[in-house]
Formats: sequence, structure tokens, C-alpha cells
Amino acid sequence: MGRGKKRSPQERYKRYSEWISSDDKKEELKKWLEKAGIPLELRTIKFLEEQGYRCSTYHCQDPDTGKYRELDIHASKTNIRSFKVGKCEIVFNVLILAECKYSHNLDLLAFESMDGYFPAFPVIFPRERILGAFYHNFEFPVIIRKIAETDVYNLASRENFQDKKTHEACEKLTFCFSCMYERIRKRFGVFFDKYRFSFEKPWLNYMSKGHPVRDKRALQRKIREFLKENFKAEELLTLIRYFPIQIGFPLMIISKDRGLIRIKCDMTTGQITDFEDIGYGIHPYVSENADKYDNILHGFFAFPIIICNLAYLDDCLGTLNKGIEKIASYVETLLHNDPYAIAEQVLEEIYTEHLYLRT
Repeated sequence: MGRGKKRSPQERYKRYSEWISSDDKKEELKKWLEKAGIPLELRTIKFLEEQGYRCSTYHCQDPDTGKYRELDIHASKTNIRSFKVGKCEIVFNVLILAECKYSHNLDLLAFESMDGYFPAFPVIFPRERILGAFYHNFEFPVIIRKIAETDVYNLASRENFQDKKTHEACEKLTFCFSCMYERIRKRFGVFFDKYRFSFEKPWLNYMSKGHPVRDKRALQRKIREFLKENFKAEELLTLIRYFPIQIGFPLMIISKDRGLIRIKCDMTTGQITDFEDIGYGIHPYVSENADKYDNILHGFFAFPIIICNLAYLDDCLGTLNKGIEKIASYVETLLHNDPYAIAEQVLEEIYTEHLYLRT
């Protein structure tokens, strides 16, 4: 059979008015858009905005390629909790970076981990003195050791029992959070640096009397000694009137018609006993590029990422809100008991970057 007559561009690409009047063509287009994940992204944004978040996409530049990567959702909420210590107002803000992963046939089977130690969660700015690891304040239904993406109606498929989509989303979230951390760190640096004028002269005078400081722990001790000798707590809290704390959460969203299923096992025999729909959980993801992300890993390997079915997002946010409230309550008690900690954090932010230049 010979080749058919080559169609003209006009024949191949008909006007939109022809396809938009065809119900069959519109249904086909809907299915392909669903596969692209666009409606899942829009539904997630709509839900987050209903919860008071401001949403947009997020772009960051890959330093290796020079190209920009796009993440589906950047969601933020300001002043979710605040309190005063003296005249200083402490304000908590929340950041969510989310990637939406749609699949028409793959459920996520979650192998559970018994190790509940993931200190790189949540991401906190600033971190060093006031806030450490607060992962134990967040009670997730499951800690996920491994994901197996599975089409249960086609178990012989070569795509089964891999984690391609999950790995792709987790790697992008890790990369983008590392970029965001640097962006926020610089913004905080500018914010804290405005206090340099108030501390610079007495600080340099104090440091000139002793030996040069060569490491961060020694710097922290020097800062505390300096503040105790030169300022009353009330003076510092009058000088520093506002102190922001930002808490970040990485989030991978799957559609409502796909499950996040816990594989239940007999702990004695190791045999699989059942499957349970859990809806959301936390996955301590270990990137092959982990050495590039120490700014968010802080010496650890796993970057914990929340995986959530959109239908369970309300429950998931409830878990996050409870954890945030526990963190805020702890910090409020800490700072009322030790108000010098606020100024210590400010000076660490100012002088750690210039540790070797300023001594």
C-alpha cells in the first residue's frame, strides 16, 4: 500500500471552534490534562488558599546547568502565632513547597520504618540557638522507609514496584528547599544586620581583649559572655522589637483517586499481612546529591518529605498545625526563661559569616 496524500497544515490543525464543539474531543483533552497533573495542582492551590495560604509557583536556578527549575506550589502564611517577650514580638510564619504528582494507575505502597529519628524536619529559619530539631512534635500516621509505585490491576507491568515519580518529586523538593533556604538566609541576614550598628563598637572592643575566636561554638560562648556583661535583658528586648521565625514543610501531593497504602507486616516473621490506606505520611528521603544540601540537612542524610493524598490534606495540615503549636509553646517558655537567647541568635546571624574577618 502506498503512502497516503500528505495533508496540508490547514487540514492537520483545524480551528479550535471545531474541536471545542465536540464532546468526545473535549473529554479526551480533559483526560490528558489530568495526566499532566494540572488540575491536581489547581485543586491543591484552591484548598491551601481556603486555609489562608498565599500560593504561587516557585522558580530556582540550578547552579550546575544555569537553568531554572519550576516547582508547582509555593504557599506561605504569615503570623500564624505570635507572642511578646518584654517589648520584643516573636512571630511564626509558615512556608510550604509542594510538588503535585498525578498518576492514572499507580498507587503508592509504603514500607514502614520503625526509626522515628529525622532531625532535619521541619526546615527552620533561623535555626542555630533558639530552635533545634522538633520532628518529635509531629505525629504522622506512618514513617515511610521505601515507596513502591504499583498498578495493582496490572502486576506484571515493568513499571511496578519502582519509585520513579516519588524520587523525581522528592529530589526536586530537596533541591528547591535548599535554594529557598539560601534565599531566606540572605533575607534574614539583611534583617539582622541592621542591628550591627547597635552592637558593633562594644563587640569589637570586647573581642579585642581576648584571643581570636576560630570556631562557631567558641563564638557562641563569647556572644553570651559579651551580652551578659554589657546589657540587661530589658535593654535587648527594647532594642530588638521584632523577631521572625519561619518554619518550612516539603510536600508531595498525589490525587484523590490514588492511594498511599501502608504495607502491614508481621514483625516476628516479616510476612506481609495486609494493606491499609493511610492517606499521608512522612518519607525521610535520601538524595544521591545529599552532599550539596547540607544547609538544610545540617550534617544528616535524610530530608523528610510529607507525602499526602489530596483527600487527606486537611488532616495533614491539622498534624502540622499541632506540631507548630508545640514548637511555639516551647519557644515561648524558653525565651521567657532566657530572654538573652533572642539577642544571641541575632549576633550569631551577624557574626558567624564573618567569623575569621572580625576577630
